[in-house]
Amino acid sequence: MQVHEFIEIQIEEKGKYRLVPQDLLQKLLATYTAVDHHKLSPPGVITVGYLLKLHRNRLNLSQESLAIKANIEKKVVTLIETGKTKKPRKKTLEVLSLILGKEFEEALKFRQYLK
Repeated sequence: MQVHEFIEIQIEEKGKYRLVPQDLLQKLLATYTAVDHHKLSPPGVITVGYLLKLHRNRLNLSQESLAIKANIEKKVVTLIETGKTKKPRKKTLEVLSLILGKEFEEALKFRQYLK
């Protein structure tokens, strides 16, 4: 990597500066701004809604476009993401996994939302 590909950022807790690859910083910022961690789940708890929103945002899909691809109602996506549906149907999660990819499916299996 060349020097111009790095950005200097300040780490507030320590008051120090670090050089971070520009593309990595952009990915981190996109993920951070795409997901409002405080509204989705309490600290330390990773909900199915959190996972759904995280993976949907990584693919730059709106709730509506994901619903269309999955042939489900948009409100189903909204209810899962907001935690109003605590335990979505297995079939719904399987269809969403086909669209959102293997990483989403594995995250669901690891957290036992999908067996």
